[in-house]
Amino acid sequence: MAKVLVVEDDSAVQRLIATILRREKLEVFTANDGLDAVQCLQTTRFDLVVLDLMMPRMDGFALLEHLREGTSVRHDGPVIVMTAAADTLVSRLDGTQVQAVLRKPFEVDQLALLVRRTLEEKEQP
Repeated sequence: MAKVLVVEDDSAVQRLIATILRREKLEVFTANDGLDAVQCLQTTRFDLVVLDLMMPRMDGFALLEHLREGTSVRHDGPVIVMTAAADTLVSRLDGTQVQAVLRKPFEVDQLALLVRRTLEEKEQP
């Protein structure tokens, strides 16, 4: 069973995403922000990270920088970013390991399909 880390500061959205992904038969872990995610990533290897960009304490951009540097945390798998941020902010994702950007608000089926496809692509040689 694939392990997915959902990093989202809005608890209602976090619960919704976790429910959607559990229906897809995925093992779901959650973090409230980038700092919580760092702790999770230090102890568990995930197949996929689903990440909000705009969060308190440590935002998604800072977490992506940690992942890129690979010093305090290690994740070499795909990342799906969820955001309602403007395109100018999204353009800062160039050169990161972001597989896809999912615009908020999104449809339940849209998230499930994107996660399924991303995990399938990861499994292909």
